[in-house]
Amino acid sequence: MLIDCRSDGSRRMHDAASRHVSGMAPATIPAVRRYRRYEILYPFLFIYQIIVRKYFVQNFARRRRRHDLSAMPSGYNPCIRRTSGMDIVEQIAAASQTAKTKLTVADIAAIAKVSAPTVSKVINGRPGVSDATRERILTILREHHYISPVAPSSHKTGIIELLISHPHTAWADEILVGTLEGLEGSGYTPAVSSCPPVEWSFDPWIDEAVRHGASGAMICLTNIPAAGIERLRRAGIKVILVDPTGVVPQDVSMIGSSDYQGANDATRHLVQLGHRRIAFLKGPDDWRTCRARFNGYRSMMEEAGLPIDPDLVLGEVYYYDDGYECGRRLFAMDDPPTAVFASSDMQAAGLYQAAQEAGLAIPDDVSIVGFDDLPYVRFLSPQLTTVHHAIQDMARLGARSLVDMINGEEALTRIDLLTHLEVRGSTTPPKRR
Repeated sequence: MLIDCRSDGSRRMHDAASRHVSGMAPATIPAVRRYRRYEILYPFLFIYQIIVRKYFVQNFARRRRRHDLSAMPSGYNPCIRRTSGMDIVEQIAAASQTAKTKLTVADIAAIAKVSAPTVSKVINGRPGVSDATRERILTILREHHYISPVAPSSHKTGIIELLISHPHTAWADEILVGTLEGLEGSGYTPAVSSCPPVEWSFDPWIDEAVRHGASGAMICLTNIPAAGIERLRRAGIKVILVDPTGVVPQDVSMIGSSDYQGANDATRHLVQLGHRRIAFLKGPDDWRTCRARFNGYRSMMEEAGLPIDPDLVLGEVYYYDDGYECGRRLFAMDDPPTAVFASSDMQAAGLYQAAQEAGLAIPDDVSIVGFDDLPYVRFLSPQLTTVHHAIQDMARLGARSLVDMINGEEALTRIDLLTHLEVRGSTTPPKRR
């Protein structure tokens, strides 16, 4: 019994050929016979076609998987020539080990034995972490080469990020004027941002600076945490601080002023005029500049052998309203001071208003000294005796130093500009009592 293993197509072709053989010329008959001779191979050809097709499909898929980087560890490179299968295994193992060293916030927190939010605060430069804990976390981050999730731009735009605290003050105006003069002709353009004097997160500002590809950052009259400076540096952004309020690490560029000496000179001027009851208006206790000015006042009082009455040391912030409220309290005392040294010109302006309301004449009844030498003090009557703070000069020098750092001409700048006392019409010897 014979079984017909031909496919339907080959069977139909055979039947058609058989029907036409009788009508063909004798010369065509051998061709038909040759066709019928090889038709028994058709089933085997069909099976062979299936096997070959399956082989190529599998081989193509295998090749695609081999070149699919998403399926390999981050360090695996398929373009590198390999001499043996063991080389491939070793490279993949090494790449996997490298990938494991890229720790997450949770991993850092476990190593430092703190919570993940604490690590996040340090990474993003937020307050609320003790100095010892912050330093320990920063050390771990450096040891493990932790990279912030914010990807830095590889293209530098020629932009200088200028961050100013207390933006609605004459002090901020002086900073802006000095910065524009310092950047003139440098090819760099300032992008101005402001931050409030209260607790503030630097994260969004740093993120924008990194994404924009800023070349440098000049941060004025504020206390940016060390972690924030580190984030800017990792992104290739040069940083300089101008008149900073907090402690500045030794490896960070800074332009400041001799606040201690300026306060000492102002107090000395009042002592030499014969004043003994000298009040002092201070600023925020956590500002390095405020502490330096108070220390300069205290040092001169101690040198002159004059006691410091705690009731005569007032003030909280460098604003007009603060000076006005302090003045009202001082001038309402049974034994008011004969002189007041204010830590800022804005506080001194508030003292003028309080003295006028109390019916006191300046300088006959009370002498007043300020600090900063802002342009508007020329409109006070009498003109204010004040410590020249050189705010424009600090900003101008800070901008030029930052450009030099960006251009590779300077590595580190740490300068304290000298202050000097401008004696005008608001001070005179006290009246005899």
